[in-house]
Amino acid sequence: MEQQPRRRRHIIRRMCDLGDAVTTWETGEGVETDEEAQAAVREAERIFKEALGRGDIPFMVRDDAPPQKLDRWDARAQEADEIVIAPRLMGG
Repeated sequence: MEQQPRRRRHIIRRMCDLGDAVTTWETGEGVETDEEAQAAVREAERIFKEALGRGDIPFMVRDDAPPQKLDRWDARAQEADEIVIAPRLMGG
């Protein structure tokens, strides 16, 4: 997806058996009427919610602050520059 003017690009990274899987979405001008952009937002939401369901932990990552745990897909999550989903740790 090519980034459009007056939009912000966001990234969700999953650490999984495939390695570092990356999905991007945009927010900003015209997203509400852009079907491709809406599909990307829905995919990011699906990935986020599926990760929570598995017990994985999503973190909002910023250069100027420590990572912050996210527990729901809300405006804060949708506007995060980057979300990293860490797999659930299993003891054994």
